Amino acid sequence: MRRSRVVLLIAASCAGLMLRSACYAQDASAAPGDRSAPEEFIVTAKALQDLRLQIKLAEEQVYARFNDINSDDSHDIHCYDRVSTGSHVPRRLCVSNAWRTADERIAQLAVQGMQSASSPQPAGGTPGQSGPPPVVGYSGGNPAQYRVNQLRTERLVLKELTQLANSDPALHEAMVRVGQARQALETVTGSGPEWTLYRDVQPGEDGLPFGAKRLVEVRVGEVVWNHPLTTHTFTIGSVTGRIRDLRVQCGKLDKKLEYQEDVDWTVPDSWGDCTLAVNAKRGTTFALYEF
Repeated sequence: MRRSRVVLLIAASCAGLMLRSACYAQDASAAPGDRSAPEEFIVTAKALQDLRLQIKLAEEQVYARFNDINSDDSHDIHCYDRVSTGSHVPRRLCVSNAWRTADERIAQLAVQGMQSASSPQPAGGTPGQSGPPPVVGYSGGNPAQYRVNQLRTERLVLKELTQLANSDPALHEAMVRVGQARQALETVTGSGPEWTLYRDVQPGEDGLPFGAKRLVEVRVGEVVWNHPLTTHTFTIGSVTGRIRDLRVQCGKLDKKLEYQEDVDWTVPDSWGDCTLAVNAKRGTTFALYEF
C-alpha cells in the first residue's frame, strides 16, 4: 500500500437512539467482512423475537456499565418506550438524562411562547405582568437555540461513550455482545447494514501489516463512526464504498479533512487527545491503521 504523508496544521481561525455503533467479534479464519450465513436455515417468528430480545438486553448492559463509570450523571443513558402522534406502536428510545431534561424544557418554552402570543396584554399594562408563568431555568429565548445546545451536549455524551468503550474492558465486552447480536439479526433477516460495526485486528506472529500499532476494520451503518485515536499518525485503506469526509476533533478544535487514498495524516502532539470521525456511505468498509 503506497502512502504519502500529510501533517495537520492549526488554522489561524482555529438523536434518537444513542448506541448506533458497536464492537464485534469475528472468527480469525474468516475473511474480513465475511458475514455469510449457512446455506439453509429456517427463520421463525420466535427466532426473530429471541434475537431482538438479545439485542435489547445487550444494549441495557452497555448503558448500565456506562452509567456506572461516566463522568456526569446527566450523561447517564436510559431507555423508554414512546408512542408518536398518530401511531399506536411504541418506539424504544435510549437517550441521556441531559437530552430528556432539555426536551422537557424546550417543550415548556414552546408552549409558553404560544400562550404568550395568543394572550392579549391589558390596556396600559406592563408586558410580563399577565400570561402563563415563566419556565423554570429559562429567561426567554429561541427553542431552536436550546435544541442546538442539546445536540452539542449529546455529542459529548457519545464521545465519552466511545472513549470509555476503548478503555474499559467490561464496557468493551458489552459492546461486542451488541455487535454480535446485531450481526446475527442482519444475517437472519437479510437486511442491509443498519449499525456501524468495528473490530480490532489482533497482530500475528509478524505483527500488524505495514508495521501498524493498531488496525481496526469498520463497516459503516447509519451513523458516522467515531474513534479515539491512540497514536498521532493514521491512514485509511482497503476502502469499498465511499468515504465522504473525515474530521479530527481535539478539544475545541474541529478540523475537516478531505479523504485521500493511501495518505498518512499526522496530528501535532500539541493538539492533545483526538477523536477521528469518519463520514461514509452506508455499507462502506475500510481499515484504519494507526502508526
